[in-house]
Amino acid sequence: MKILGISGSLLFADNHDASAALLIDGKLVGNYEEERFNRIKHSVGKSFPINCIKRLLEENNLSINDIDIISMPHDPKFANQYIKDIVKLIDDTSTHTPKLIYKDHHMAHACDSFFQSGFKSAVCVIIDGSGDNKDGITITHIKDNNIKVLKKYPFTKSLGLLYSAGATSYANLGEFGEGKFMGLTSYGQPTDNIPFKWVNGDIELQFIYDENAYNLYDAIDAGLISYFKKNSYPYAIASNCNDTMYYANFAASIQKTYNDIVLELIKYAKELTNEDNLILSGGCVQNCIANNLIVESGLFKNIFAGPAPHDAGCAAGLAYYVGYISGENIENKRLTNSYVGKTYSDVEILNACQNYDVEDYDINKVASLIKGNKIIGWFQGGSEIGPRALGHRSIIANPSNRNNLNIINNTVKHRENWRPLAPTIPNELFDMVFDTSNKDLTEFMLRTLTIKSEWRKKLTAVCHIDNTTRPQCLHKDINPEFYDLIMKFYQMSGVPCVINTSFNGKGEPIIETPEQAISFLEKTPNMDYVIFNAKYIVKRKG
Repeated sequence: MKILGISGSLLFADNHDASAALLIDGKLVGNYEEERFNRIKHSVGKSFPINCIKRLLEENNLSINDIDIISMPHDPKFANQYIKDIVKLIDDTSTHTPKLIYKDHHMAHACDSFFQSGFKSAVCVIIDGSGDNKDGITITHIKDNNIKVLKKYPFTKSLGLLYSAGATSYANLGEFGEGKFMGLTSYGQPTDNIPFKWVNGDIELQFIYDENAYNLYDAIDAGLISYFKKNSYPYAIASNCNDTMYYANFAASIQKTYNDIVLELIKYAKELTNEDNLILSGGCVQNCIANNLIVESGLFKNIFAGPAPHDAGCAAGLAYYVGYISGENIENKRLTNSYVGKTYSDVEILNACQNYDVEDYDINKVASLIKGNKIIGWFQGGSEIGPRALGHRSIIANPSNRNNLNIINNTVKHRENWRPLAPTIPNELFDMVFDTSNKDLTEFMLRTLTIKSEWRKKLTAVCHIDNTTRPQCLHKDINPEFYDLIMKFYQMSGVPCVINTSFNGKGEPIIETPEQAISFLEKTPNMDYVIFNAKYIVKRKG
């Protein structure tokens, strides 16, 4: 059976993170984010993943006529016309009508993570802003091929809404500013009373909002902003306050409240199921600070979250769910890497570089360049799915030189200079730098850890103000080319990791093609080289 999962909509243009995934006979054969094709960050305003779908069909030698079932969010009232509109958009000559199956947003999140975890059973905790304008948090138990929803919290009690109201609306960090806000939290101390409380298995809201409003999401956001302006520094001047650092204590207060409630939620999930395995999903699972507290709590033996826990992961989840209810033998194999994009041929790469001098790759030379503080674009195989660059579309540099943090933030990424950078470190060197008994969630950079005291001054470009960093733990078999380069750099310098930040500029998706990599090199004076597939070295002109 061929099942096409679609996260996106023809009806609502303001949806975000559109994606598509293809499941054939229980195996996920492709999974793409639309932003990598249309080059619109989060694909805002372009919420139907038409380019993803066409790529999936083309790569698997299929047409829309071969698809048995499409699974996606839609309004069931329009189902018959909706499926016809979808088919027409994909191929206006087709008269085929696949079956259309809808499943709710949080079930898509749960299935995306569970069916890539390798677990036979697990409790799944889904935390995001709003699932289908209904759910804010869902606890699901998956065991013996049975999916059981144990508890739902409405989106009116959404931790994602709390975080985004603080980050985007009050601290003025812009749409999708939650990641910036998380970086800001380490600069402050929790001083403010935040009106979200965990009480006897429930979340209580201790502020006033219009409970009869037509749009409750906007009403709660407005109620929170009103509360913050009256009770949180810098109070009512917030709308005119452009110095982000004024909000540091406020950010720390939001993060502490988030941490406290999430830990109580995880304890509650453990009490409900007594499971050893925990799965995390939903946009809030990108909060690496809380994730570390969950792992270090020791409540669960094994914890998994995929590389795309945000809405872009829902397409795969929807495909998995339909496969599950259709009796497909789903290949539930532990996902170990996020490298799902197209691999470009030598011809395609060299055509993109035809106006540049191209050298053969020399690992000793590249390691020496990193040691000499050159900023390098690393382009390897297929691009990652999800928000983290994990060694296939990365900007890499020497983490022992603090100035590299400033150069990358200010002149390469063009972002706030207080934001931290992350390292990639080989698995064999991980325990030398970090003290933890559990490396769960480090393979996809979903967790912060404290750097051991003896390494903090040696890794100044990746050591955040609170002595933490968000590492990727890299195993040799996952990305041998990147692994070998880091090990060579370690042999030359004694520094056990490299800076690894996403290969993109401000407001841009992670690059996808060789042409985009060369364009980025051309327009970025402080980037020195791009390395393609550990085969070619391309130097910036001049």
